[in-house]
Amino acid sequence: MSISNDVAGLADELQKGAFAVRTEMQAFPSGAVWLDVHYAGRLFTFAYQPTGQYFGVDEFDLEEHGIGTHFRFIDDFQSAKAKLVSLLEVAGVGQAQSQ
Repeated sequence: MSISNDVAGLADELQKGAFAVRTEMQAFPSGAVWLDVHYAGRLFTFAYQPTGQYFGVDEFDLEEHGIGTHFRFIDDFQSAKAKLVSLLEVAGVGQAQSQ
């Protein structure tokens, strides 16, 4: 299975799962894949960079990062997926506590 298929499956899983998310996926000719996950009024990014064959996971914060992100770099898909899910879980707990 290709990375694009894996990321598309992740997007589908997140949309059908416990998180009420909206996702946007982009696959680039270079092989890079970018998945934006909108949840709890926040934006999370899951990216694959083929040049280094690594994944990046981060929460976008305009005030902290400006236009970029500070990725947590991870070597394999399953670990990157677990990190993204962990960030979403923390965001969900924060949302529930603020209500």
